[in-house]
Amino acid sequence: MESTNGTAGTTNTRAEQECYHHTTLVDLPDELVLNVASFLDKESQLLLSLSCKQLHSLLNTFVDLAIHDRATKVRFLQRLQLDHPEYLTCRSCGFLYLWRRMQTSQYDCPRASQHQHADTLLSYRRLVRAGDTDYTFLSRNIVDLILQAYEHGPTNGLPLSFFNSSGKDRHGISRTNEARLIDGQLILVSRLELEGREGMAAMARFFDMELCLHYRFNPGKDNMFRAVAKAVTDVEGSKKRKPQILLRPFKCYYCETDHRLQVDKDAEKQITIVLNVWRNYGRRHSNMPSNEQHFHRYPVFKLDAKSVSKRDVRAVFESASQ
Repeated sequence: MESTNGTAGTTNTRAEQECYHHTTLVDLPDELVLNVASFLDKESQLLLSLSCKQLHSLLNTFVDLAIHDRATKVRFLQRLQLDHPEYLTCRSCGFLYLWRRMQTSQYDCPRASQHQHADTLLSYRRLVRAGDTDYTFLSRNIVDLILQAYEHGPTNGLPLSFFNSSGKDRHGISRTNEARLIDGQLILVSRLELEGREGMAAMARFFDMELCLHYRFNPGKDNMFRAVAKAVTDVEGSKKRKPQILLRPFKCYYCETDHRLQVDKDAEKQITIVLNVWRNYGRRHSNMPSNEQHFHRYPVFKLDAKSVSKRDVRAVFESASQ
């Protein structure tokens, strides 16, 4: 009797568990399910249709699940890849690929050579250098992998330390790169140091490479180099023991990038020119155009002067150490 009761109890428990875990959505009338689905965006409707055979049949019969634009396809694949962290969605072509296999090509899309020219201009890569041979191509894919790891765990992407590097190249330029995540926003700071007046010549050659892509589209762009030259002259002629001149921050009107130059002279009268660049790549989703336009070679959206003047990417970056 005890054995029979025990078996019956086990059977009832399993039945209760199955009932408890059973999806109540499929028990609703088809009309209600379709009504619920009508409030979902296209990518969510697609994911719902993949959850079970019953919903797949129902939604495919009564709902248009065809994807008519690449943006929707990319959003759908980005949600789908959360259950498959070994994959990454290319935003340029909507291709889902095994990103770890692409390490030798800086995790770039395997179909990159087939991308349209217009797409390439919207996914421009920037070279982040430390020394002559230590460099990284900062792309939208790498930013996605770092933010994905932050949101969903280390197996889903790359560590934040991927960007951290330092070194000195054959031109005498010392570089330091450091990345931080503040409130879900990825911020990268790059610092360049050049010593001596001869550093002016090196800066003239490599200056543009270190600034944001849209430097030449901004007002006042022609004054920056002249201001540095004047600061070097002023520091050389200063009678102070360790003079320092901080130039006004140069802020991009198209992306979240702030630049600042300073000129120092130490006790041995050695002049050092320092360029700091802070870039805010934002979050993985719901970014402002100024975050997205980091990768746009020819930006369209321009920030108003008031918003730019109030922005301080450096302060946000340094808030993580407080």
